This record gives sequence, structure tokens and C-alpha cells, in this order.
Amino acid sequence: METNIDDMNSKLIKYIKDLKKVLIAFSGGVDSTFLLMAAKEALGKNMKAITIAAP
Repeated sequence: METNIDDMNSKLIKYIKDLKKVLIAFSGGVDSTFLLMAAKEALGKNMKAITIAAP
């Protein structure tokens, strides 16, 4: 079964919108960057991202 990347992205955006607010743990990697951009698109100011420095 072939999955359309645009359909998957739309489903992710809808899922995030349904959450109303989110906090993203941002590591700077590809996965968290993609999720951060999706959350920003879905929620605008109703999302926050954090990065924590660890020893």
C-alpha cells in the first residue's frame, strides 16, 4: 500500500490541532524539527518548544 506524504502530513496537522496546545521537546534533530514545524503550522502561538542542556 502506497502512502501519500501529503496525506500523512495533513493527518499529523489535524491531530496536533485537536490537541489545542502542545509542548515539543526540541533536540535539534530531524524528527523534532519536523514535529516542531508541524506544531507551529497547526497551532501557531499555542505551542511551545523546549531544549534542555544536559551534562
